Amino acid sequence: YLEYARAAFELASGSVGCEMRDLFVLTPLAVPAGTTKEMRVVFTPAAHGFQFVIESGAGAAREEHVRGAITAIAPGEVRHDIAALRAQCTEQTIDEAVLVRYRAAKEGGYLALGPRWNNTQRVAYGTNTILGEHDLGTFAADVNAFKLHPAFTDFTALYPLYLSQSPAQYVPFSYDAVRVRGPLPARLFTWTHVKDSITNNPRAIRFDCRFIDPSGRECLEI
Repeated sequence: YLEYARAAFELASGSVGCEMRDLFVLTPLAVPAGTTKEMRVVFTPAAHGFQFVIESGAGAAREEHVRGAITAIAPGEVRHDIAALRAQCTEQTIDEAVLVRYRAAKEGGYLALGPRWNNTQRVAYGTNTILGEHDLGTFAADVNAFKLHPAFTDFTALYPLYLSQSPAQYVPFSYDAVRVRGPLPARLFTWTHVKDSITNNPRAIRFDCRFIDPSGRECLEI
């Protein structure tokens, strides 16, 4: 959904840098195998930028999937020291094989995702901080078409949940703000700060996540 909204806004405004606020994910866009479904991103002018809805279907079958607001921003430049971030995350490290098994367990038959989503090479944990290392590998050319590749943005929420080992499924979910400073590269780091306790199956988990290219430049802030 983030890439749908971003791409539609770039087409409408010409702006690469944007900020989305108060995004509420209401329902999944379900498309059975072998079928197609029309989806629309509908913008309504607002005091600052636009309100938008991502919807599908028509008439009685119309379904809203996401609501939010979006406006253009000057991307600016935010940089991070990768070595310093790594030094803060030395309590526990899990590799790709463990993450693949954990993700499959969390999907629980609700989702069927392809190999692009197996892009996390390792995740290192510190005190309320998580550093992920990601690489699309043989699918690197995808970034020429998707500036916010969903295989990167979909599963950052799993990293805090892995620590809690909670059996809960945390849906629906929302975004306070999403700041797009530039396109995501095929290889990147994610830096997550967990804002709530993740023990004892909390009702909600809040966290911030930054997507950083190998040089330390921040591309996306959630």
